[in-house]
Amino acid sequence: MWDLTKLYYDDLQWEEAMKETRVSLEKMPSFKFELEILDEDFTKIEYYSEKLDRLYTYGLLRREQDSANTYITKRIHEIYSLYQLFNRKIKLFNNLFLNSDKTLEVLRSSEKLKNMNNFFNRS
Repeated sequence: MWDLTKLYYDDLQWEEAMKETRVSLEKMPSFKFELEILDEDFTKIEYYSEKLDRLYTYGLLRREQDSANTYITKRIHEIYSLYQLFNRKIKLFNNLFLNSDKTLEVLRSSEKLKNMNNFFNRS
């Protein structure tokens, strides 16, 4: 079907990546989103978003290969909980930036963050 080794070599490596991601997210403090380190925060958000999406994509494709495999379905539910944990960590980001009229003003005021302007201009 698909060559899932582009994502993870096997289910064992996938499960290990889930465990590592959980530990990392649990240790990570909630974001404070101070202007001085906002570029680092954006980088972390992008990193964890890609990591979670990779875990989830592998799980969905594995489930398509073997829909009766309850092990895979349980792991997908674990990934849902990782998304929830991540979203709790970035809640302040969502409140401060995604729903704020000042977002573009803040981004334009920083040389480091001007490249993020396009992210917020998407429809």
